[in-house]
Amino acid sequence: SDSCIPCKKIAPVLSKLESEYADRLKIVKVNAAFDDELVEKYGVEATPTLVLLNKGTEVSRLKGAVSKDEIVSLVDSIK
Repeated sequence: SDSCIPCKKIAPVLSKLESEYADRLKIVKVNAAFDDELVEKYGVEATPTLVLLNKGTEVSRLKGAVSKDEIVSLVDSIK
């Protein structure tokens, strides 16, 4: 959400990861305030929520303004 302070905090981290992991990771940002269908589909209860998908199947998720290290650790653990 544009008004979500934790979302604003994590946005630069996601942008950095998007370029660093361009060969392994595609980051798609969804504004939960405007996309009820995806919020419901993925069971998003709080923002920010990072849903990690592998070939369309959820493999993990993180909630809140997590650190870059937490995201990297999770991404690196997925084969």
